[in-house]
Amino acid sequence: MLGFVFLRIVLSGLLGFAPVGASNVQTAPVTAVDAADLAAIDFGDDAGEWANDGECDDSRFAGMGMGAPSDDHIGHDASDCQAVFAQGLISLRPQQGKDGVFEDGIAFGDDASHWANDGECDDPRFEGEGMTATDLLDADIAHDASDCLAAWRDGRLSYVGGEDGPDAAVATPGMVDFGDDAGQWSGDGECDDKRFTGPGMTSTVLLDEDVGHDASDCRAAWDAQELEMFVPQTGDLVIDGVNFGDDSGDWTNDNQCDDPRFVGEGMTDQPYDANRGKDASDCAAAWQAGTVTLNDPAEATDTATGTGTSSEDGAQRITTPWIEDGVDFGTDSGAWANDGECDDPRFSGEGMTATTLLDSDIRADASDCLAAWRAGGLTLSETTGADRDRPATDSPATGRRSIANTPGQR
Repeated sequence: MLGFVFLRIVLSGLLGFAPVGASNVQTAPVTAVDAADLAAIDFGDDAGEWANDGECDDSRFAGMGMGAPSDDHIGHDASDCQAVFAQGLISLRPQQGKDGVFEDGIAFGDDASHWANDGECDDPRFEGEGMTATDLLDADIAHDASDCLAAWRDGRLSYVGGEDGPDAAVATPGMVDFGDDAGQWSGDGECDDKRFTGPGMTSTVLLDEDVGHDASDCRAAWDAQELEMFVPQTGDLVIDGVNFGDDSGDWTNDNQCDDPRFVGEGMTDQPYDANRGKDASDCAAAWQAGTVTLNDPAEATDTATGTGTSSEDGAQRITTPWIEDGVDFGTDSGAWANDGECDDPRFSGEGMTATTLLDSDIRADASDCLAAWRAGGLTLSETTGADRDRPATDSPATGRRSIANTPGQR
């Protein structure tokens, strides 16, 4: 049976983007590099919001010299990343697929373990000279990929198998147990088994009762290379400045966002606080499809713990353009942002400041104007000039609309 073809991993070779499932990869400090190593990497430009702050925020890298890495800064924090890379404080993450590192028929997984990159393999599926001398834990299964892969390639490990865990055993195509066709939706040409992800999946809600009961559809999509095994997000997933959290909730990968911080057509009917910041993959997918938005922009950096701010004074600020009801409110970049009064001259009505309105505050007082807008006190002026009268278009930062088509439902 054909599966995905995984290339050998070259830890310090060509540059590859880290997948969602590997956002927690850590790398041990490395020694200073020479000019040839630097020249081999395209660091990009300094267009990122956090460029030139002395820390690398490009999520393709990992190490002691990192700041707050996000996909938004991939290729857009060049000076910082090049500087700390040259000092040996960061290195490239391993290049890998959605299922993690896969080689010689073994799913090595990712580097999400607390003991990853310490030079010893902590995965209890292996034994040999390359293993740690400390106690082996099931929590480290398929989560110490770099250490175990290095020892495997050196011939210092042998594979003894065992319980591979949700992130590992299923990564080997020949080992996938597709189950049977006892599911209600089997034979409809779409995979309904939530263990998988990819273009071969249904767009409708995924149910636990269909796990292992849509074999023919899922096997056909797998053979067509339209499926991968779903790998839960283990660390904070940040997209467009929004911290989606991880996939530690009970309702992950069901094609519905269960995080109560969001609203929209992509939401479940009954979101619970217990799933706050714990349904990252579903909510991020809905966000990128434009079927959810944040219920409160101030929660953009919040996760399940309610932590995270984007300013030194502790106030929450909107740092990426906010679109709601077809209106681009912009960001909180203005001098008078977050003072409880709307200073954007495109608006009028209750909630506006009594001071002189300035063009420099156009789309620069998002939180204040959005609050007044939601309270029903503001209207958008019809004669604000070409620069001010931006129609309900795609967000310049995200390419998303605030309202999208209804996703397919049964």
